Amino acid sequence: MNTYIITYSDKLGTQEQVADVLDNISDITDWRYDMQNCIYFKSEKTPDYLAKKIRTKLPKGKFIIVEIGNNKMRNGYLDPDMWDFINSN
Repeated sequence: MNTYIITYSDKLGTQEQVADVLDNISDITDWRYDMQNCIYFKSEKTPDYLAKKIRTKLPKGKFIIVEIGNNKMRNGYLDPDMWDFINSN
């Protein structure tokens, strides 16, 4: 299972609208957020596949999907439960 982060512009939608789209993509198994304009989520699919699915539901605005799972170089200041989510399979 891959862990991704989607970061997006306000034009894409509200956090609730973007979360609703992610919630309705069956290939996304879990998601959560704790900051504005970014959502962490889990999927076996590629960023390319997921971006196309999201774009069909949210046709305006910019976004980027980046894998941030266990073997990726990343650091920052998040709550411990968010790091647990990122590092879990």
